[in-house]
Amino acid sequence: MLVRVHSSVRSSTDQHSWEGVDTGVDFDLLVVGDANPDVVLVGVPDRPAFGQREQLAETGTLTLGGSAAILACGAARLGLRVAFVGRVGDDEAGRFAVATLAARGVYTGGCAVDSSLPTAITAVLVRGADRAILTSPGCLGALSADDVDAGLVAAARHLHVSSVFLQPRLASGLAGLFERARAGGTGTSLDTNDDPAGRWDGGLHAALSATDVLLPNERRRGVPGRLADRPRPVRQPHPGRCLRLPVHPGPRRDRRPAVDGRGAGHRRGWPAPG
Repeated sequence: MLVRVHSSVRSSTDQHSWEGVDTGVDFDLLVVGDANPDVVLVGVPDRPAFGQREQLAETGTLTLGGSAAILACGAARLGLRVAFVGRVGDDEAGRFAVATLAARGVYTGGCAVDSSLPTAITAVLVRGADRAILTSPGCLGALSADDVDAGLVAAARHLHVSSVFLQPRLASGLAGLFERARAGGTGTSLDTNDDPAGRWDGGLHAALSATDVLLPNERRRGVPGRLADRPRPVRQPHPGRCLRLPVHPGPRRDRRPAVDGRGAGHRRGWPAPG
């Protein structure tokens, strides 16, 4: 069974009120993708021991994870009007993810609650400047482009999608989703995140010609070499030169060392169509 989240309860610190959102409220940004709890352990041993050995980490934090959810929260904190579409399970982990998004000023009415699959959960093991990421994908693989309400896309200035390789059904329909968004005047951007299978495809190549901004990070940009073989390039606002956009930094609260917050700054600096 699949139900929609009704985000009518807002925290006292919300920047926006979503009353009447279905009657013409416009969004600066619609984010589609993953939302789940992250369990972040900092200062872990070099080699975690099996055999039921008890080992210690320096600190542990439960926080909101998922590249898409992190970016949505960061963009809302920068003052953008943000809507989020994703899929969570009917469990405490899912309620935590949706409630955290809502408390940070993100409209979650487009989120789906899946009673047949659990919410994804990620364990992040941090050692110095490096980290290991272990994800149980749960219901992430069930999210599809058909779950994205056309009205939300039409109401948004920009559409951003994250973590397509954790969401194969979304990846397979991404080209059509982006083409429809672009046809209606909505800009598009994509953060692939890592590919656990190492194939770097699954529908990604077909979507690149309708992608305005591709956001690989320092490590990922050299990994998907097959992206260079795509038949058509990602659309460039200024062909032949690099477009540098201002990033609007803010204080970082989450202990998860992720680049997704910097993506929110790029969405804040991206110019409006036309």
